[in-house]
Formats: sequence, C-alpha cells, structure tokens
Amino acid sequence: MPITAAATSAGAPAVSNDHKRYDISLVDATGGKGGSVTFAASEEGDYLFFVSEDVPLTIRTANGVAVEPEAVAKSSTECSEIKGRYTVELGVGTHVLTFGPTSKTSLSFVAEHGEHDHVH
Repeated sequence: MPITAAATSAGAPAVSNDHKRYDISLVDATGGKGGSVTFAASEEGDYLFFVSEDVPLTIRTANGVAVEPEAVAKSSTECSEIKGRYTVELGVGTHVLTFGPTSKTSLSFVAEHGEHDHVH
C-alpha cells in the first residue's frame, strides 16, 4: 500500500499491523529525507516493526515521550529484504514513527503484533 510520510507528526498517515506492506515515500527533512507515520496500538504488548532500508527510526507516544526498542536487528535470516527489525513494547494508543534522516527516498514497512502469553 503506497503512502507518503508527513514532514511532521501533524497529519501523518496511519500504518497498521494488518499484515500489509506499506511502501512509504520519504519527504525532504533536515539532513536528507525522512518523515513520520502514525501507528495505533489496539492492545498493550510487543510489536515488531520491519523496514526494508537501514534508516534511523524514532518512536514516540502521541504526547512526545520517546519509546526505546527492546531489541533491534539489521537483518533477518527469514527474509533478506529486511534491513531493520525493531521489537517495541507499546501501550494502547497512537504512536508516531519517524524515519530518517537518510539518503533513501523510500522504504517498505510491515508491523506485526508480537507473541504474548495469556493469563488464564
């Protein structure tokens, strides 16, 4: 699904963990190309973000609080197209994902909800 990242978090397009690949066009940003998208976590837990390019990724809550990834990898044994894999614990709510700065003009992005244990 093609989308264009926004220069700021205001008006940033939404991505979801709906098993779709988002082809994100980056826009002019300080230091090169970049941009923001939003991601709404419908439940608390670990989420996996996969990107096709090795670009910086910053994750913040809607209130601007930084969320540090629990784990970051620059490759995947399952898929050679993955150049970034981020495991992030998110609370319920909207988060802003900001890519860049980078020399890349676009990237592909996929989000998945991580495995979680259910308490019975």
